[in-house]
Amino acid sequence: LPLYLLVKRYLPINAAMASLVFYELLPFGVIASRSFQPDPLMVLLILCSLLFQVRWAEQDTWKNAMLAALLTGLTVFVKTTAVFFVGIPFVALVLSTGWKQAFKNPRVYTMAAIALLPAVLYTWFSATVGGNSGSLFGSRFFPQLFSQPSWYQKWFMMAKSVVDYIPLFLAVIAIFLMPKGKFKVLYISLWVGYVLFGFTFAYHIYTHNYYHLPLIFMVAIGVGAVFAILMERLHSLKLHLLARLFICAFF
Repeated sequence: LPLYLLVKRYLPINAAMASLVFYELLPFGVIASRSFQPDPLMVLLILCSLLFQVRWAEQDTWKNAMLAALLTGLTVFVKTTAVFFVGIPFVALVLSTGWKQAFKNPRVYTMAAIALLPAVLYTWFSATVGGNSGSLFGSRFFPQLFSQPSWYQKWFMMAKSVVDYIPLFLAVIAIFLMPKGKFKVLYISLWVGYVLFGFTFAYHIYTHNYYHLPLIFMVAIGVGAVFAILMERLHSLKLHLLARLFICAFF
């Protein structure tokens, strides 16, 4: 539902439907959603956070700011790695409203504090009182992998195993085809977050397929955007029958 509402807010309804179909029926997503781990819940909360973040970016009120902050804070609390997919888009949306205005806006600072405080407190208590500092901070960052071409190949192959070649290709193409505006800023910032996430968790990104779960909704958005652009092009050429056949084939 949050994915559908998010895409429908900026793109035609057929883009929202295509995104939703891809997101719901992708085999890996179905399998992963049955796993009793925090990651599926994290993905749901990321989408809810993004939806309310863009609502705040469009209408800067305290109500929208608090809803966005609470959902973002809950998302990062469920799994700290979500900060790459809610924090970077939040910064991008803030800067898209004008950085001078943003630095003077008390709601921006309030949202950032509420979003970060639960996860920071939990991590601090877990690392100190709980004695889990080794498991929290150890064996995660491997910069020596950055210079190995095979690492990039393994990363790509792991991403391909989750979403497949063609959808991944279409999602990258959507970066250039998507109309300018806040939604494009949001979409690009998600890809920036994904890349930084991969470099930060260099070992996990090519060994743990569930680390690519956020990629599913990102690719779903890109597939929906390309689908809408193609439909618009076919209708403009009055190829209505071909458009209907393509819709039937897709769905």
